[in-house]
Amino acid sequence: MQSINGVPVRSLAHLVTLLRDQTDELLTIRFDQHGGETIVVPRKEMLAATESVLTDNGIRTEASPDMLKIWQEKTPAGK
Repeated sequence: MQSINGVPVRSLAHLVTLLRDQTDELLTIRFDQHGGETIVVPRKEMLAATESVLTDNGIRTEASPDMLKIWQEKTPAGK
């Protein structure tokens, strides 16, 4: 993964933080392999669909414990 809404992704933990802290209506996810494809998704719809996607695919939890801890942390002041 290259970037989320133009911000370069440095690590998996940074990716989780970027997704958690986004407030934009759309998420633009850019990949750097095979021609740099880009996906644009509505952020609120993506979050709303998470539980059904997990259930439909037999996934028991949305992330590993260490990534869930990051996801559940409060966002920094001013965000």
